[in-house]
Amino acid sequence: MKFLRFNLSCLCVFSLLVLSGFSTRGFCALPADVEQDRYLLAAKRYYDEQRLDRVNEYLGKIEAANKKPPALFYFLKSEVLAHKRLPAEQLKSLEKYVELAGKEGEFYTKALNTITDIEDRRNQAAKPVVKPQLSAADGADSKVSQNEYIQRLQKLYLVDDEKIALVTHINTLLATQSYTGSRMQNSAKQVAGISYSISVDSNQQILTLKRDRSVLPEILTTQALNVFGKGPWLTHDCQYKQLQCTIRLPDSIDPWLVMNYDEKTAGEIAIALEHLIRYLQKTGVTS
Repeated sequence: MKFLRFNLSCLCVFSLLVLSGFSTRGFCALPADVEQDRYLLAAKRYYDEQRLDRVNEYLGKIEAANKKPPALFYFLKSEVLAHKRLPAEQLKSLEKYVELAGKEGEFYTKALNTITDIEDRRNQAAKPVVKPQLSAADGADSKVSQNEYIQRLQKLYLVDDEKIALVTHINTLLATQSYTGSRMQNSAKQVAGISYSISVDSNQQILTLKRDRSVLPEILTTQALNVFGKGPWLTHDCQYKQLQCTIRLPDSIDPWLVMNYDEKTAGEIAIALEHLIRYLQKTGVTS
């Protein structure tokens, strides 16, 4: 009986030692390369479940092991970087995956397509800003009805407010036409030129802000236009020798807006301003 008690005691002590070993060391230690495989399998499983936080956690363990990661690591890393919106790092990781995995890689095609998408977005972002405009078929001419013209601007700028659509279109066109007095158009000259922008105040007046950066310090000038009691038909003309186009208010010989020589854009701005004046006269208050 005493011998039985002794054996039971020994068994209990042995069990405690075993349990203690598990609690401090986990399961039996695996070789480093096997442990890396386990982490990678876990990361892949969580990727399939779209749990990118856990994917990132296990990728971090692979990085901490300071061993050369396998190809799949770089693809999974690219997915985490895409989620974090880090396209430059994502591109590098994808390129590394393609290099290591080759054409037999599970995600080879997807990686190549993603690389193309990233490069396309880069190229698009690098292109110079082109002024949005309505084609003749979309209502750039003055024969298009007021409602149709504004509706197409709302669609172009993805806004519901009619006045905002008109003002946005006018300012977008004006932003491309800073007056520099030069045939050479570049960003430096545009910044140094004379530019205009408009807004509409609570009394339905069109406020014009003129920004003259040709001198230092720059000069800001504002002008308020009461649209009520005036015809909406503006005049515009372009002088090639002066390399400028001018828009004038009804019954006025003084220039309202001056911009670089571009007959088409000057005409588009004049048409948009006429539509804005009509809109304010129709919907505004005279007080």
